[in-house]
Amino acid sequence: MACGEGGSGAADSVTWVTEAEYRFSGDPEQDVLFSQVRVLRADPYRDRVFVLDLQDAELSVWTPAGSLSFVLGGRGQGPGEFTFPTRVEFIDSGSFYVREGWGSRFTYYAADGTLADTNPGTPTLLRYEDYGLKLEAPTGDGGYLGLPQIGSSFFVERGIDRYPMLRVRRSDSGQWLAPEPIFWLNSRNREHPIELGEGRTAWVGQVFGDSDLTWFEPATAVVGRRTGGGGVVELIELDQDGDTAWSRRLTFEPQELTPEMIRDRGDFVLANVAIPGMSPRALRQAWETGLYKPEYLPAAKGILLTASGEVWLTTFERSDTLAVYYAIQRGDLTGQPRRILLPQSLALHDATKTHVWGIWKDSLDVPYVVGRRVVPMIQ
Repeated sequence: MACGEGGSGAADSVTWVTEAEYRFSGDPEQDVLFSQVRVLRADPYRDRVFVLDLQDAELSVWTPAGSLSFVLGGRGQGPGEFTFPTRVEFIDSGSFYVREGWGSRFTYYAADGTLADTNPGTPTLLRYEDYGLKLEAPTGDGGYLGLPQIGSSFFVERGIDRYPMLRVRRSDSGQWLAPEPIFWLNSRNREHPIELGEGRTAWVGQVFGDSDLTWFEPATAVVGRRTGGGGVVELIELDQDGDTAWSRRLTFEPQELTPEMIRDRGDFVLANVAIPGMSPRALRQAWETGLYKPEYLPAAKGILLTASGEVWLTTFERSDTLAVYYAIQRGDLTGQPRRILLPQSLALHDATKTHVWGIWKDSLDVPYVVGRRVVPMIQ
């Protein structure tokens, strides 16, 4: 149950479900098969989907029904080739770019896939204090929005409970200026140290942590602030100067963290992690010792800016066997968020006004691009 601005008075959110419609795993005849799909994006300007596969460093573009339109990239350092592609974003009228690594290079394309430009990011010597930079999104004037590259252990060992969102830009003479903090992000309860013995420590994200969430688009960032108490999340949309373009406080029914949730998450860790010389029992104990255990779960465990113009919140909530998401239109100050139920087996990547798009893996771990039509649930 979601409440509106200020969280006063609960109102029913319309619940939506999805119906299977599209599914494809590549095009064997053109030797394009999916292996490690890192990014799946729906083009907000044209009826097509983009699939970024890490193994071959290729970006393929498809109709929703799975017809291949064109393929870009391939592993390499030449024009139009990728070394480690990590993100695809759209600019306007369907033009787009591919980011590599933490912003070591941005390659720009016209809507039809024609190579338009390549920018190398910033010099490696440019730093914020003693940290390198993660360039998250271009600002359109030759600069970037970014974050400092703070190692996981530093958040705990150095007592860092906040860190800056940065604007990185050039002077009038073309020289890179020192990165400028434009917004401060909360990082409390962000990192989870797991003591493995013999001076070894593994670091993972706190699964029940309430540090700020971020998502970047060209010249824009959206922050999900989760420190307002049980069931509360504040969405803050920032422009390239750090000014607030839109904000919205949403209040949901608080959900208590239960011992069963901790046990289930511990079971997942043991099923996917093995430490040589460490028994499963010892690993579980070490994992739980460093676990942040709030009374109430965060209202959101992730945010996603979608092709529909909405912010989607991933939650810990479940409805029978279905995962529960909430979507709110960016700029909306009063409307109730949509409540959408999705199969738990679907890894959500994007959404349009009519479909959700994600990755589903079969029993052989083969990834499929899946498009499911979104429809109101009949009560």
